[in-house]
Amino acid sequence: MYKPWFSGLASALACAAFVFLLGGGPYDMIGAFVGAGLGQWMRRRLFAHHLNQFFVTFVCVAAAALACTGTLRLIGIFDPVALSHDTAYIGAMLFVIPGFPLITGGSIWPRLTSPLAFSAWLRAVHHPDGHARRLGRGVMVHLHPEGFEPLGLNPWVNGLLRFVAAFVGVWGFSVLFNSPQRMCLTAALIGAITDTLRLELQDFSVAPEMATFIGAFLAGVLASAWRSSVRRGWLPPHLGYPRICLTVPSIVIMVPGLYMYRAMWYLGSFDTVNALDWAFRAFMVIVCLPIGLAMARVATDKSWRYDI
Repeated sequence: MYKPWFSGLASALACAAFVFLLGGGPYDMIGAFVGAGLGQWMRRRLFAHHLNQFFVTFVCVAAAALACTGTLRLIGIFDPVALSHDTAYIGAMLFVIPGFPLITGGSIWPRLTSPLAFSAWLRAVHHPDGHARRLGRGVMVHLHPEGFEPLGLNPWVNGLLRFVAAFVGVWGFSVLFNSPQRMCLTAALIGAITDTLRLELQDFSVAPEMATFIGAFLAGVLASAWRSSVRRGWLPPHLGYPRICLTVPSIVIMVPGLYMYRAMWYLGSFDTVNALDWAFRAFMVIVCLPIGLAMARVATDKSWRYDI
């Protein structure tokens, strides 16, 4: 439904918002904006030529990471602080997250192949004898998946900015899922409420898995309430969107992209202990997403509540 430039812009805004929700600051968001925008624009252009999706994903992930890093290096000429914002490149890659397959089918692993390969490529350099020497940082651009530095914002200001960022992020991902604009805005409103709640719960020491479950559950309840309002005539009939088209975009922003990339990065480094640790953390959070939606459906839909 959208031209490549608009899809790229939506990707840029969504990933920049995603980075803020992960804890990133202005420089991180700028880097992710440039990288994700360029990467998604390239992906759309290359897919138009019917190229293999794994090849396209690899090329676009590489371009996104390098564009993000290059942007921060350029800013670093004027403000050296930007040179320390390496983690932003992870946010620049998040446009490749397969939201619908991840939530509804679990077929995420092929899409992770290219980020994994790129991670390993950045991580290892080969000696003339053919043996790989693992480095503490990527040999090309010195990347390392550390967390973001705390921004130190006032809790109320932080909560408001999270609401806005979640709205923008879910809207952007809805565009990538090819939803009409009214559907994008509806999903964005649901996502802004539920993802802000999830992050605020984590601030109060609620486990990420439980916070994610509560956020996904609320997203399912709100989507059901929206459809019920349409059926009862409280909202116009043309706003009666399929439930899944509201719930998946609203919770895909809860996908632990940083966890997944850390797992891939450590796996590319042959650090299996840390790779398994972060992979299991990501798995536990990801599992809570469809469980939360399923429990919401059980609570709001009699056909799901009873076995007939």
